[in-house]
Amino acid sequence: MTKRVKRKLFITLFLCTVLLSFFAVLQAVKMYSLHQQELEYSKLWAKDKTAEIAEDLSKRIQYVASVANALAQNLSSQHCNSCDIEKILKQHYLRNDEFINLGVAFKPLKSGTKFRLYAPFIKSNAAMVVDRLDRYYDYSATFSGEDYLLYRNPEFWFSYAMERSGEWLPPFYEVSLDAYVIRYAAPIFDENKQKIGLAFVDVSLEWLGETVERYDLRDNNYLSLMSKEGDELYHSLKGPTQIVTALGGEQVGGVLQNETHNTLTGKPAWANRMQVEGTGWWLQTSIAAHSVLPGFSKNNTLWHSAIPVVISQANPVAWVSLLVLISTLGYSCLRLRRKRTTLKLLWWDSAVYTLFFSLGVVAVWFFEYGSVSDKQASGVVVANKAIIEKYKKDHALTSLKSFEQAPIYIPVGLFIQSIEFLSASNVSVTGYIWHRYKDGQVSDYKKGTIFPEAISTNMNLAYEEEMGGEIIKGWYFETTLRENFSPDRFPLDRQSVWIRLWHENFGGNTVLVPDIKSYDSLNTRSLPGIEKDFVLSGWTLYRSYFEMRNNVYNTRFAGLKGSAGGAIPELYFNIEVTRNFINPFLAHLFPLLVVVLMLYAIVITMSTDQERKDFLGFNASGVVASCSALFFVALIAHVQMRNELAANSVVYLEYFYLITYVFILMITANAVLLSLNAKLWFVQYHDNLLPKLIYWPALTSGLFLCTLWCFR
Repeated sequence: MTKRVKRKLFITLFLCTVLLSFFAVLQAVKMYSLHQQELEYSKLWAKDKTAEIAEDLSKRIQYVASVANALAQNLSSQHCNSCDIEKILKQHYLRNDEFINLGVAFKPLKSGTKFRLYAPFIKSNAAMVVDRLDRYYDYSATFSGEDYLLYRNPEFWFSYAMERSGEWLPPFYEVSLDAYVIRYAAPIFDENKQKIGLAFVDVSLEWLGETVERYDLRDNNYLSLMSKEGDELYHSLKGPTQIVTALGGEQVGGVLQNETHNTLTGKPAWANRMQVEGTGWWLQTSIAAHSVLPGFSKNNTLWHSAIPVVISQANPVAWVSLLVLISTLGYSCLRLRRKRTTLKLLWWDSAVYTLFFSLGVVAVWFFEYGSVSDKQASGVVVANKAIIEKYKKDHALTSLKSFEQAPIYIPVGLFIQSIEFLSASNVSVTGYIWHRYKDGQVSDYKKGTIFPEAISTNMNLAYEEEMGGEIIKGWYFETTLRENFSPDRFPLDRQSVWIRLWHENFGGNTVLVPDIKSYDSLNTRSLPGIEKDFVLSGWTLYRSYFEMRNNVYNTRFAGLKGSAGGAIPELYFNIEVTRNFINPFLAHLFPLLVVVLMLYAIVITMSTDQERKDFLGFNASGVVASCSALFFVALIAHVQMRNELAANSVVYLEYFYLITYVFILMITANAVLLSLNAKLWFVQYHDNLLPKLIYWPALTSGLFLCTLWCFR
């Protein structure tokens, strides 16, 4: 290469390197600016959402408290010796329905009745039956001291509330209701303005949970609610049983933690804490800092620039390719500046280029496997109660047009105990499925649910119970589903096992929805509906979730209303799993690594020098025999992999085999040409030096380009 050509090449490469570097820096600055704007927006959204929930929750709680305040005011405005307490109690009970218990309790001998203790109350859904607390326990026990644990004893609530009237009490176990309650008590006064009793209203932990779950914090965000005494009243990731167990413990309640990382994802999160006005309770939310939030757009007023973001943060593969290209061009510029090149420097160049491409491949592996992102769902992911309630409301309007009546919603729950991949397209699933029917809904179904994708299904009724005016029927099932899995990115692929559910009354106006009551949390990363000690050989659970999809069919199924050309809501339960990298590495990548190392050993033995040929034992027939053996080793492993995956296209790992085949062929051709003493500069240059120098750079660059192609 002449100096003039070398200089032109250097200038060209230098300009390309500078331009690409400038472009990368500009894109990085733009991306960082946008990233900061997204963080600021998510921070504001998290704070505003927390304030919105706290304000709305305060209104709902104060509305319930107003019932007790109105009752107390009514009883205080007249002489209790001449008033009908139970009649007034019933009147206030009929006006409201947001509580589970409404009642009054008087001091000993202060009720104006013949009873020493008098505390009538009415339970919700009790047909206006008046009961009395004093029949269950003596609530007049005097509370003294500051022992927090005494707050939870029912006999002390009255004494505690008389000292702090007009407050929400710490949760305690109410014997008359056989449940933990949160009680608000308002004072009742006599004509001398002296406290003679309390009007109280109770809400359950379940009611509080249902109220909080109306707020949509989006997937994998959560909130907690704690009383001023430190009792945990609600947590998005805990069920009522866990909350009650903690309340029944002997330890004093804790304090809200300032979480800076999301418990489910381990990623940074915004923690906001606000007090619920009128209660003394504390509300804390944990919202992922990098979550996709509603209302933010990259084209909004916060982001306006003449230079667009070509490479976004969500496309790490493009960043890897750009950095590898800049590094390669930059190093090429440096080596062109050398005044002389030695053999040692040539080997150094080969190692540097190999390192660049190898790091590029590993970086793509890391971003595709180590930093897994959520797949975009085809329908509506049901991650909380607010989402399903909105979906039911929207669907009801559509259903009225097709069926001229409101749809029947049947809550369905799933508990998966095992999953086994039988083949590339068949998967075996076992577990329990149950339906929750309300009074008046038909529940005499033999199997309740149909699995449309099932090859075979075995279902047996496991239990049938009636509780709280509902009939719950559960079945144990074993089913083999035929699904379409895409192994195109094997061994860095992630698959989704979906369980599609139809009701047995398929064709009617019956819609299956998730049974929210049966799960502690529907956050996808909390793995709802999955056995705790779940074993799935070769795979790792990533997330599970319910999903509502509107599927369109081109038939009416011989009478199904509104189906042909119309959307039918169907329930899916999805389980996303990531493949364990270690198994394919040991089974496929490691043997291929050994093959390419042995191929390079063959290349090293090639020489035109007779003395070296005799020492290394090089001959063309030996190279052909060795390459043939290595070819069949790779071919057998390749065929076995194709049979296991049953892929309809070329998967990522196959490019490794294809490149290996090309190198086997090229090494064989090089050996033959070298033996024939062909007058080719590539073969004869410095005793076949070029194939030895470019072997690894050519191999790793080929793998890098194939990696970019597959993960683009």
